[in-house]
Amino acid sequence: MIRNKKIFSSNLADWDDSYVPDSSFENEVSPELEQIASKIKDLEYLEDGWSGYNSRKPSTDAIFGAGTFAAKMLNSSTPLPDIFPVPNGNIQFEWSCYQIDLEIEVESVTSYHVSFEDNASGAEWEKSFSIDLSEIADVLRNLSRSKTSRKGLQLVNE
Repeated sequence: MIRNKKIFSSNLADWDDSYVPDSSFENEVSPELEQIASKIKDLEYLEDGWSGYNSRKPSTDAIFGAGTFAAKMLNSSTPLPDIFPVPNGNIQFEWSCYQIDLEIEVESVTSYHVSFEDNASGAEWEKSFSIDLSEIADVLRNLSRSKTSRKGLQLVNE
């Protein structure tokens, strides 16, 4: 486990794997969050046209928003999401596990477009979020509880 590691910065040039902030910052980064951060960071290198004529590279706002979302909303008990760019320049997190389908498209730190479906209960919704992400947090907590209670019984996103 890496201690005191800066993962997310609004300035992409600051994303240096060797950066270690002041020792007064005592926070451990889980291997899961490091893996997510690495996936998000890799999206920085895409160019316009990465998936065809009109696809845009992920915007700086989307990359920073995705990193901030991951740091604030995900933890080691959250199943690892699929993370990928979308042609409009946003970044999407996707979970399809434990009878829940959750897609979170990140446009920026304050703009999220979410699609949720619970195949067990039949509940489903699509919404946009800005500041209050409590409804998303509830869904992620349920995914985390399902992962913990069913550990080893289902592969995530397969």
